[in-house]
Amino acid sequence: MLLPIGNRDKKSNAERIVAVDSDCYNLGYMNLKRTLTFCIHTRNRFWQLSKTLPKNLGDNHRDRQQVNFVLVDFESSDQTVTWVTQSFPEYLASGFLSLFRAPALEPYQRSLAKNTSLSQGTGDILTNLDSDNFTGPRGGLHVLNVFRSHTGPIVYHQCSRAGNGSTGRISTLREHFYGVGGYDERFQPYGYEDHDFIRRVVAKYGALVVPQKISRTRRIWNAVRWKGIFANRFNRAVPNERPANDDDLAPDWEEMNAANHLLSIQNLRAGKLVANSGNVGAPKVWKYTDGEFVEQVHVTERTPAVVG
Repeated sequence: MLLPIGNRDKKSNAERIVAVDSDCYNLGYMNLKRTLTFCIHTRNRFWQLSKTLPKNLGDNHRDRQQVNFVLVDFESSDQTVTWVTQSFPEYLASGFLSLFRAPALEPYQRSLAKNTSLSQGTGDILTNLDSDNFTGPRGGLHVLNVFRSHTGPIVYHQCSRAGNGSTGRISTLREHFYGVGGYDERFQPYGYEDHDFIRRVVAKYGALVVPQKISRTRRIWNAVRWKGIFANRFNRAVPNERPANDDDLAPDWEEMNAANHLLSIQNLRAGKLVANSGNVGAPKVWKYTDGEFVEQVHVTERTPAVVG
């Protein structure tokens, strides 16, 4: 896609790449003011977060007036919290990065974990960012541009292919997130929560599900550059370590996924599009402020704020 000739000298190279890759450059919406929060939940994933978080913060720092990050730690026993507070004091002080702690989940319930991190987001757009995911260069601006290119409601699903760690990369308007009650916390700990969330937003708001767009040339280049592991430059991930015997865990995941899928179908057929009765996320979280964690008041919706 060619950019308008009259604007070529007014855009940086990075902005041009973002516009071309997303195929969403639209002069009518480039001045629309929106903010975005990348929302991360984690427990004992330091080995992944230590690779992704510094890179993601650096890749999006230029757009910090519009993009910020929230990290909710569920009582990790590794060094995650200490590492974050010691490594990013300036980002924490400015609000570009916000750190929270929440009670441990046994077992780790992904719907509740995602809701807890997303409910701390202050952006107009909320993006679930798993701790093993990279945003890509100016990935926040990329998502903002995708939303700006559509006049109607959308859900942006950056799932490049199944099984590569990208299924959970979902961006939605904050009012749509709260409007459907977030992810369904009645679900089994893992499986189908992402698809159910998308289907409820689509059913309630008539939203268009927008997949990640990438040109054939860029796909070939990325396959060479990233050795074919994760070909999408805005959606790479740190590969998950697999258990010695995959069969040991497969039945549990399959059973949970099937049960959640069935519950999702039943709810949609019954017109039950709002989950959790309006109570989204863990009832108690503590925010890292001035060197200590301070308990936050639980709210069902937060007011958008621009990070300075």
